[in-house]
Amino acid sequence: ARYWEENKTYDFFAVAPLDLGTGVIYDAEKGWGVNFNIVESMVADDQVDFILAQAQRTTGNITSPPANVQLGFTHKLSKVKLKLKKDSGNAGQTITLKEVYIYGMKGDGTYYLDSGWSLGANIAGVSRTNMSEVLGTEYSEIGEALMIPQSLSEDSVYLIASFDYTNNGVT
Repeated sequence: ARYWEENKTYDFFAVAPLDLGTGVIYDAEKGWGVNFNIVESMVADDQVDFILAQAQRTTGNITSPPANVQLGFTHKLSKVKLKLKKDSGNAGQTITLKEVYIYGMKGDGTYYLDSGWSLGANIAGVSRTNMSEVLGTEYSEIGEALMIPQSLSEDSVYLIASFDYTNNGVT
């Protein structure tokens, strides 16, 4: 059995979902971290969130069991939503979206407890296929993805879409 020692400081952290725990690492310079890879889909039900909690407990003169350790989880990913609409200039237009692909962001990294994200080298994309979304003149939510927070330059990320276009009955 293992017991609390008097006058010691204990560090705790927890990650969810459980299978992220297999990516827990220790780096002598950066400390504890968790490896993560994005899900390359824009379907909400496919997404995997990454939440993490940290706490520290210092024991004093132990005469009874120490108080419970409180873990407050925080989200470590950014949610990106894609919304599209057609131009309202031509009432005879019909645009039916078939698939969407966003490419050019970092898809992997390590979250270090002391310093935050360290991005990996993997360039990734997210997609949604097998669609039949008719675009109207109001924004339609096409999909969402949970991404590693990062700065993106104007020319580093691409949106590719496949669609059917009809104008006054002519495809």
